Amino acid sequence: MRHSTRSLAGRKADLYEQLAQVNQQIRQERWKLKQCKEISETAVIMQRDIDRVEQQPQRIANTHQR
Repeated sequence: MRHSTRSLAGRKADLYEQLAQVNQQIRQERWKLKQCKEISETAVIMQRDIDRVEQQPQRIANTHQR
């Protein structure tokens, strides 16, 4: 009976190790997802800024033509 108890304890330890590895992978993927969301949100703001800057020379040219 001792042998089976050790065997079960060893199996349990192996399962906990596997679970720890899976949890680490989940944390890494969540971090990547968070980074992607931040980049996506920043890209929208940057595009608005670019559009605004690109329109400025047109406004200046229109003002000079008057």
